[in-house]
Amino acid sequence: MNSFHLGLVSQYCDGVDKYHVHVSNKWKNRTGYRQTLPCPPVPDGDYGVYALDTEMVYTQVGLELARVTVVDCNNEVVYDTFVRPDTKVIDFNTRFSGITAKDMDGVTTTIRDVQAVLLRLFAEETILIGHSLECDLTAVKVILNFMTFSY
Repeated sequence: MNSFHLGLVSQYCDGVDKYHVHVSNKWKNRTGYRQTLPCPPVPDGDYGVYALDTEMVYTQVGLELARVTVVDCNNEVVYDTFVRPDTKVIDFNTRFSGITAKDMDGVTTTIRDVQAVLLRLFAEETILIGHSLECDLTAVKVILNFMTFSY
């Protein structure tokens, strides 16, 4: 048995990270969110199929977006960028995000830049795939007008 947490024994826990306690309702404040729009009909009816993934870092205000990747249905990367968080990074969460301080050197892309690209790529009719997609959409602050989740 490796560690005790709140009186419970965790056999497989590697330990407890420090400074990562942020309790908030991430859906309460919709400031900065952008929304997909209906797309005019396209001749072939193909509005695109994409997979979205995001990576987060810990900042002074909690988790913030640090990387966005989009691939198409042919597994081709159509967008991949690091994103400068709005507030100071306190932990790059490298173990899970794969992001290091060096990766973020000189990054000027903002979440608003990312939203502009994604809203040109995604329409209301686009099929979007991802693991915990609701978390990724919250991270990029994009609201899809029509969404179906499959578990």
